[in-house]
Amino acid sequence: LELPPGLKENPAVVEAWNSGIYQDDAQARADAAHVVLTALAALPGEEQAPFLLLAAGAQTLPIDLVPTFLKLQAAWPEFETYLVERLNAAAGEKLIAVRGALFGAGALEIANLQVVEGIAGRLNALHTRDAARKALLRITQKEFSNWEAFGVWWETAREKSREDWLREAAEEHRLQ
Repeated sequence: LELPPGLKENPAVVEAWNSGIYQDDAQARADAAHVVLTALAALPGEEQAPFLLLAAGAQTLPIDLVPTFLKLQAAWPEFETYLVERLNAAAGEKLIAVRGALFGAGALEIANLQVVEGIAGRLNALHTRDAARKALLRITQKEFSNWEAFGVWWETAREKSREDWLREAAEEHRLQ
Protein backbone atom coordinates (compact mmCIF):
# COMPACT_ATOMS: atom_id res chain seq x y z
CA LEU A 1 0.00 0.00 0.00
CA GLU A 2 1.37 3.37 -1.03
CA LEU A 3 0.46 6.80 0.24
CA PRO A 4 -1.56 8.90 -2.21
CA PRO A 5 0.45 11.55 -4.07
CA GLY A 6 -1.06 14.36 -2.00
CA LEU A 7 0.28 12.77 1.20
CA LYS A 8 3.73 11.98 -0.15
CA GLU A 9 4.45 15.71 -0.09
CA ASN A 10 3.78 15.95 3.65
CA PRO A 11 6.96 15.11 5.63
CA ALA A 12 5.08 14.38 8.88
CA VAL A 13 2.81 11.89 7.11
CA VAL A 14 5.71 10.24 5.28
CA GLU A 15 7.59 9.90 8.57
CA ALA A 16 4.55 8.44 10.36
CA TRP A 17 3.97 6.03 7.49
CA ASN A 18 7.58 4.90 7.11
CA SER A 19 8.45 4.65 10.78
CA GLY A 20 5.17 3.92 12.52
CA ILE A 21 2.61 2.03 10.48
CA TYR A 22 4.51 -1.26 10.44
CA GLN A 23 5.85 -1.14 14.01
CA ASP A 24 5.34 -4.03 16.39
CA ASP A 25 4.00 -1.60 18.97
CA ALA A 26 0.21 -1.30 18.56
CA GLN A 27 0.10 2.24 19.97
CA ALA A 28 2.82 3.41 17.54
CA ARG A 29 0.82 1.93 14.63
CA ALA A 30 -2.38 3.56 15.86
CA ASP A 31 -0.65 6.94 16.27
CA ALA A 32 0.80 6.70 12.76
CA ALA A 33 -2.61 5.75 11.36
CA HIS A 34 -4.18 8.82 12.99
CA VAL A 35 -1.54 11.08 11.44
CA VAL A 36 -2.15 9.56 8.00
CA LEU A 37 -5.96 9.67 8.24
CA THR A 38 -6.00 13.24 9.54
CA ALA A 39 -3.94 14.37 6.55
CA LEU A 40 -5.96 12.17 4.18
CA ALA A 41 -9.17 13.98 5.18
CA ALA A 42 -7.77 17.20 3.67
CA LEU A 43 -7.50 15.63 0.20
CA PRO A 44 -10.35 15.62 -2.33
CA GLY A 45 -12.65 12.59 -2.08
CA GLU A 46 -11.44 11.10 -5.35
CA GLU A 47 -7.91 10.99 -3.90
CA GLN A 48 -8.99 9.67 -0.50
CA ALA A 49 -11.21 6.84 -1.69
CA PRO A 50 -8.68 4.58 -3.47
CA PHE A 51 -6.27 4.70 -0.53
CA LEU A 52 -9.03 4.18 2.02
CA LEU A 53 -10.42 1.14 0.20
CA LEU A 54 -6.98 -0.42 -0.13
CA ALA A 55 -6.21 0.26 3.54
CA ALA A 56 -9.54 -1.27 4.62
CA GLY A 57 -9.22 -4.23 2.27
CA ALA A 58 -5.68 -5.01 3.39
CA GLN A 59 -6.43 -4.18 7.03
CA THR A 60 -3.30 -2.05 7.10
CA LEU A 61 -4.46 0.58 9.57
CA PRO A 62 -4.98 -0.75 13.10
CA ILE A 63 -7.87 1.57 13.97
CA ASP A 64 -11.60 1.74 13.37
CA LEU A 65 -12.09 3.07 9.83
CA VAL A 66 -15.87 3.54 10.10
CA PRO A 67 -15.59 7.22 11.16
CA THR A 68 -13.28 7.89 8.21
CA PHE A 69 -15.72 6.24 5.79
CA LEU A 70 -18.57 8.30 7.29
CA LYS A 71 -16.64 11.55 6.87
CA LEU A 72 -15.78 10.71 3.28
CA GLN A 73 -19.39 9.84 2.52
CA ALA A 74 -20.52 13.19 3.96
CA ALA A 75 -17.84 15.20 2.14
CA TRP A 76 -17.91 13.51 -1.26
CA PRO A 77 -21.35 12.87 -2.81
CA GLU A 78 -19.86 10.58 -5.47
CA PHE A 79 -18.52 8.12 -2.89
CA GLU A 80 -21.50 5.76 -3.16
CA THR A 81 -21.11 5.62 -6.95
CA TYR A 82 -17.41 4.94 -6.48
CA LEU A 83 -18.23 2.02 -4.15
CA VAL A 84 -20.67 0.55 -6.69
CA GLU A 85 -17.97 0.72 -9.37
CA ARG A 86 -15.47 -1.06 -7.11
CA LEU A 87 -18.04 -3.70 -6.10
CA ASN A 88 -18.77 -4.40 -9.75
CA ALA A 89 -15.11 -4.43 -10.80
CA ALA A 90 -14.00 -7.29 -13.02
CA ALA A 91 -12.90 -10.45 -11.27
CA GLY A 92 -9.24 -10.30 -10.37
CA GLU A 93 -9.09 -6.50 -10.41
CA LYS A 94 -7.52 -5.35 -7.13
CA LEU A 95 -9.30 -7.74 -4.78
CA ILE A 96 -7.99 -5.71 -1.87
CA ALA A 97 -9.92 -2.67 -3.13
CA VAL A 98 -13.04 -4.81 -3.61
CA ARG A 99 -12.74 -6.08 -0.02
CA GLY A 100 -12.32 -2.46 1.07
CA ALA A 101 -15.47 -1.50 -0.84
CA LEU A 102 -17.33 -4.37 0.84
CA PHE A 103 -16.14 -3.13 4.22
CA GLY A 104 -17.13 0.44 3.38
CA ALA A 105 -20.59 -0.44 2.08
CA GLY A 106 -21.25 -2.50 5.20
CA ALA A 107 -19.79 0.08 7.57
CA LEU A 108 -21.95 2.79 6.01
CA GLU A 109 -24.93 0.40 5.95
CA ILE A 110 -25.80 1.48 2.42
CA ALA A 111 -29.15 0.03 1.36
CA ASN A 112 -28.98 1.29 -2.24
CA LEU A 113 -30.16 -1.58 -4.46
CA GLN A 114 -27.07 -1.39 -6.69
CA VAL A 115 -24.80 -1.56 -3.66
CA VAL A 116 -26.66 -4.49 -2.09
CA GLU A 117 -26.64 -6.39 -5.39
CA GLY A 118 -22.96 -5.58 -5.88
CA ILE A 119 -22.16 -6.96 -2.45
CA ALA A 120 -24.26 -10.07 -3.01
CA GLY A 121 -22.49 -10.65 -6.31
CA ARG A 122 -19.35 -11.32 -4.27
CA LEU A 123 -20.90 -14.02 -2.04
CA ASN A 124 -19.69 -16.96 -4.12
CA ALA A 125 -16.16 -15.65 -4.74
CA LEU A 126 -13.48 -17.28 -2.61
CA HIS A 127 -11.54 -14.11 -1.77
CA THR A 128 -14.52 -11.84 -1.07
CA ARG A 129 -17.29 -14.02 0.34
CA ASP A 130 -16.50 -13.41 4.02
CA ALA A 131 -16.38 -9.65 3.55
CA ALA A 132 -19.59 -9.80 1.48
CA ARG A 133 -21.38 -11.80 4.18
CA LYS A 134 -20.31 -9.32 6.87
CA ALA A 135 -21.42 -6.35 4.78
CA LEU A 136 -24.83 -7.87 4.05
CA LEU A 137 -25.28 -8.78 7.70
CA ARG A 138 -24.67 -5.16 8.72
CA ILE A 139 -27.06 -3.86 6.10
CA THR A 140 -29.86 -6.44 6.32
CA GLN A 141 -29.29 -8.17 9.68
CA LYS A 142 -29.59 -11.45 7.76
CA GLU A 143 -26.93 -14.04 7.03
CA PHE A 144 -26.52 -15.42 3.52
CA SER A 145 -24.34 -18.43 2.78
CA ASN A 146 -24.20 -17.81 -0.97
CA TRP A 147 -25.68 -15.93 -3.92
CA GLU A 148 -28.51 -18.44 -4.26
CA ALA A 149 -29.67 -17.98 -0.66
CA PHE A 150 -29.50 -14.23 -1.11
CA GLY A 151 -31.47 -14.46 -4.38
CA VAL A 152 -34.37 -16.25 -2.73
CA TRP A 153 -34.63 -13.50 -0.11
CA TRP A 154 -33.97 -10.71 -2.63
CA GLU A 155 -36.94 -11.65 -4.85
CA THR A 156 -39.30 -10.00 -2.37
CA ALA A 157 -36.89 -7.87 -0.32
CA ARG A 158 -35.77 -5.68 -3.23
CA GLU A 159 -39.20 -3.99 -3.23
CA LYS A 160 -39.00 -3.21 0.49
CA SER A 161 -37.17 -0.57 2.48
CA ARG A 162 -34.21 -1.22 4.73
CA GLU A 163 -36.46 -0.50 7.70
CA ASP A 164 -38.67 -3.39 6.55
CA TRP A 165 -35.61 -5.66 6.23
CA LEU A 166 -34.50 -4.81 9.75
CA ARG A 167 -37.99 -5.18 11.21
CA GLU A 168 -38.39 -8.62 9.58
CA ALA A 169 -34.92 -9.72 10.72
CA ALA A 170 -35.67 -8.61 14.29
CA GLU A 171 -38.92 -10.56 14.22
CA GLU A 172 -37.12 -13.67 12.94
CA HIS A 173 -34.51 -13.37 15.70
CA ARG A 174 -37.26 -12.92 18.31
CA LEU A 175 -39.00 -16.10 17.16
CA GLN A 176 -35.82 -18.20 17.33
